[in-house]
Amino acid sequence: MRLTRLYTPDIAFAENLRVPLKEEHAHYLLRVLRLEEGAGVVLFNAESGGWRASLNVVGKKAIAVLQEQIQPPQPVSDIWLVASPLKKEAWEWVIEKSVELGVAALQPALMEFTQNARVNEDRARANMIEASQQCERTEVPEFLHVEKLESLLKKWDKDRVLYVALERGDAKPALEVFDKTKPGAILVGPEGGFSMREKELFLKYDFIKPVSLGTLILRAETASLAALSLWMAK
Repeated sequence: MRLTRLYTPDIAFAENLRVPLKEEHAHYLLRVLRLEEGAGVVLFNAESGGWRASLNVVGKKAIAVLQEQIQPPQPVSDIWLVASPLKKEAWEWVIEKSVELGVAALQPALMEFTQNARVNEDRARANMIEASQQCERTEVPEFLHVEKLESLLKKWDKDRVLYVALERGDAKPALEVFDKTKPGAILVGPEGGFSMREKELFLKYDFIKPVSLGTLILRAETASLAALSLWMAK
């Protein structure tokens, strides 16, 4: 039976440590799943990995008593996804699947053809936690504050290569260009692609490398996941 996993940051786990669970976690375990005293759960965070624990019920509250580490902390591929916010369902799909594909951080960027400029950062982070719990990651990726593309590029860390997924053109295939020995980020445009002004802007920066995802025109959400899949397969 697969145990319920709960993200519990900022705690150094140890055998027999008693961890009071958040009210929402206790409610979910006791009222939704109807778990009882002694039931098994898993707590995890980036520093301690995943730990099996037994449930101690005290009224409406719950305490997890740590037993043993069952999953060591996992190394993270240092790849970011920089993407234009999409309509609700597509955007949440990108968030969920990027977590499953091992992204270290997701940076929403506003571009000329962005159709949804409103970003609910709290909801996005909650979606990332849920996706991390489901796919058994031991850490939760960062969800960075939304930025306008132009201002983002001006203050970009030049040590992190920015691979721009361009439609058509003469860019080389992503698998030939990706270099996993350096920190990287993949930039994917909105529906409608990048504007001519944005394409001209890319030419100003040495840290930007154009890549091709193939000969077909991909939806924005498909392009994000295709690019991350290629990075992980490199």
